[in-house]
Amino acid sequence: LDPDTCYDFYLRADCTGTSEGFSYWTFPQTGTTQVAPPVCGGQYIDNGGVDGPYLPGTNSIVTICPAVGEIVVVTFTAFNTETNWDGLYVYDGGSTSSPLISSGNNPGNGNLTQPGAWWGSTIPGPFESTSPDGCLTFQFISDTSVQFDGFVADVTCIPAPTCPKPTAVQVGIPTNDSVDVSWTAVGPATQWTVYAIPCDDPAPVGGQPGGTTVTVPSATVEGLTESTCYSIYVIANCSETDFSNPTMPQDITTQVDPPVCGGIFYDDGGPNANYSPDSDSIVTICAENPGDAVQVVFTAFNTLANWDGFYVYDGDDTSAPPILSNNGPGFSNDLQAPGAFWGSTIPGPFESSNPEGCLTFHFYSENFGNNPGWEANVNCYPVTCPKPFGVTVLNTTVSSVEVDWTPVGPATTWEVLVLPASAPFPDASATGWQSTTAHPFTFQPLNSGTLYNVYVRSVCSDSDKSSWTYPTGFVTPITNDDCSGATVVPVNQSPVCVEFVSGTMIGATDSGVVNTCFGSSDDDVWFQFVATNPDHAISFLNINEDFPSLTFAIFTNGCEALELVECVDASEALINGLVPGQTYFIQAYSTFTPQNPYTFDLCITTLLPPIATSEMNTTYTPEQLIQDILIGGDCAVASNITTSTGTDFSSVNGIGYFEKNGSSFQFEEGIILSTGDVNLAPGPNLTTQGAGGFPAEWPGDTDLEAIILAATGEAMNSNNASIIEFDFVPITPQISFDFIFASE
Repeated sequence: LDPDTCYDFYLRADCTGTSEGFSYWTFPQTGTTQVAPPVCGGQYIDNGGVDGPYLPGTNSIVTICPAVGEIVVVTFTAFNTETNWDGLYVYDGGSTSSPLISSGNNPGNGNLTQPGAWWGSTIPGPFESTSPDGCLTFQFISDTSVQFDGFVADVTCIPAPTCPKPTAVQVGIPTNDSVDVSWTAVGPATQWTVYAIPCDDPAPVGGQPGGTTVTVPSATVEGLTESTCYSIYVIANCSETDFSNPTMPQDITTQVDPPVCGGIFYDDGGPNANYSPDSDSIVTICAENPGDAVQVVFTAFNTLANWDGFYVYDGDDTSAPPILSNNGPGFSNDLQAPGAFWGSTIPGPFESSNPEGCLTFHFYSENFGNNPGWEANVNCYPVTCPKPFGVTVLNTTVSSVEVDWTPVGPATTWEVLVLPASAPFPDASATGWQSTTAHPFTFQPLNSGTLYNVYVRSVCSDSDKSSWTYPTGFVTPITNDDCSGATVVPVNQSPVCVEFVSGTMIGATDSGVVNTCFGSSDDDVWFQFVATNPDHAISFLNINEDFPSLTFAIFTNGCEALELVECVDASEALINGLVPGQTYFIQAYSTFTPQNPYTFDLCITTLLPPIATSEMNTTYTPEQLIQDILIGGDCAVASNITTSTGTDFSSVNGIGYFEKNGSSFQFEEGIILSTGDVNLAPGPNLTTQGAGGFPAEWPGDTDLEAIILAATGEAMNSNNASIIEFDFVPITPQISFDFIFASE
C-alpha cells in the first residue's frame, strides 16, 4: 500500500470448495495508512499527513539517520502548531538523550514541560546534524484539544563536513552594547567567529568580515547598538579556506542605554516600542557625585497587571532593602514575592536613601501581552540632610512597635511616624510623629490587630529635615490570638442582635490548637461565651468580603483541655444541645488563605421556641378544630364537616392544630392546612420541604381547578390538596378569619 493514503477494505467468504461459490462482499471498512518513515531524499511529515491536522494526544519520536560518512539535514517547508501547547523538540543525535537544539522558548503548557520546544507558525531550522552518527531526532508532543495543520520537511543527506559547526550555542542577557556567547566545540577547529547580524538580514558565511574571532569556545561581542535586534551566529574556522556552516540564529535585543543623571530611563523597548517578552533585566542608576541622591520620576507607565512588573531596591543591587508597592504576589513565577509595581498607575517617585546614592530596578515580563512600558526622568542632587537607611521593624506588641534604622549624614535626632496602612504617604507637614535622639525606638500606643506603616526622617536642624523614608509595613498582634485571651461575647436573650463584639484576623497567627474541621486553622482567633439556652445562633456579620471563606469550631471544657463540640463550615450557624451556664470557646479562622485580612462583627442570639403543632385526630378532632378553634362557640354552629388530606391516600397528615408556644409567631392558635406534613411547620427549615412526595402523593381540588379554568381559560393541575368543608349557621351578623398563606 501507499503511505498516507485512504483505502476501503472489503472481505468475502470463499466457499468454492463446497461448490457454494463466494459470499457477497462485506460493507467497506475505511482506513488510512500511516505516513512513511522519513528517509534520505524523502519527507518528514506530521502524523496527520499532508492534508490533515496532526493527531491529538501525540507523543511521537522520529529518528532520521544517514549512511555512514553522511549527515542528515532537515529543512521545513511548512510549519503550524498551537503555540505553547503543541511543540517539536529537536535533538542533535540518535536519541532524545542527545543535545537539544533549543528554540529558546520557555516551557510550554501541558506536556511541554522542558524548555526549548519549537511551536507556532514561524518555520524553524534548517536543522543539520553535528553528531558523530549524523542523526537527528524529533519528538513531537500535542495536547488533546486543538490541532493545527502541522509540518512538512525535506530530508537530505550530505557528506559529513570536514569542518563541523559548533553545538549548544548559549547567549547571555545582553547589555546595551554587548552580549556574551558560548558554545560546544565540534571537530578540528581551533578558532571560531561570532557574528551579530541585524535581525532579518542574511546569515553570514565563513570568512566574512565583521565578526569576533576567538580561540576559546566563548566570546563577548561588543560594539552593538542599543535597543536593537540581532541574530547571533557562530562559525568554526578549521583552516583559512575551510569553514563550517553558521549555527542556527539566536535572536537577542540589546537593552537601552543605561540611564544617567539628567537622562531618561526607558524600558528595554526604548521610547517607541513595547518592552520585550521574557524580560529579566536589572538596571542600577547611581548619582555621579559622592553624597548625592538619585531620584527617578516616572512620566509614563503601562505594564500587564499581575504578569509584568518590576521590583525597586534602595541600593546598588537587588540585595538592598526593597521599596515595595501594596501589590500582593503576581500571577507569573517571577512575581511571586509581593511588592512589585505593575499596571497603569504611575509609581513613585523613587529617591535613594543609601550611602551609595543608587536605585536598582529588576523587571520581569512574560512571553505574551507586552505593553508600552515606561519612561522616567532621572534627577541627581546634593542632599544636606539625608534620610535614614534600612528602616527595620524589630518587634511588635498589641500596642507598640520597636523600630531601628541606619543613620546617614549629620543628624542626631529623628522623627518616627506610624500611620494606618491605608493612609496616604505623609508629606513634610505631617503630624503625629514622635521625636527621638536614640535608636532603636519604641512607638506607642497603637491598636491591636491593625496594619500599619512606619516612616522615619532625619532632623539635621530646625529648618533642615529629610524627606520621610519609604513605608515599612507591620501588623500589631491581636489580643485574642490564643484561647487564653479569648474575647468575651455577650449573649442576646432574643433573636435580635443588639449586643455584639467586633473582631479581625489581621495579625492572627496559629494558636497551635488543631481541630478536625474543614480547612487549616493557621490564622485562628478566639472568642468565648456563656450559654443561657440550649440553642444559640452564632453569626459572623459585616465581613469585609463578599464571599468569605470563614469557618469556626465550638469547644468546651476550658483552654487547657479543649473538647470539640461542633464544626461549622459557614459564617453563621444554629448550635443545639448547649448546656446553660457552661462556657464555650469559638475558634474562627479563614479556610484557605492564611492571614486573611478579615474584619467582622460576632453576634450570639437566643432563639425563641417554635410553634407547637399536632396532627388532626391527635389532640383535636375535625369537629373540634372547626367549632372550638377556628369559629368559636359564640360566632356560629358548624355541621356536616368533611376533610381530605394525605392520610386518606397513605401519605402524611396535612391538617392539624398549632399554638404560639412562646414563639414570635403572629397568631396565638389556629388550624394548619398544608400540602405536606403539619409536623414540619415548626422548623427549622434546612432543606426543601419534601413531605407529600415528588411526584405528589395525593390529588388536588377539582372545584379549584374548575374555578381557575373558568376564570383564565387555562387548565390547572393541582396536587396535595388539604381540605376542610363544613356548613354553618351564624349567630352573629359577621364572621372573620385571620390567615397566613406561607410558602417554602
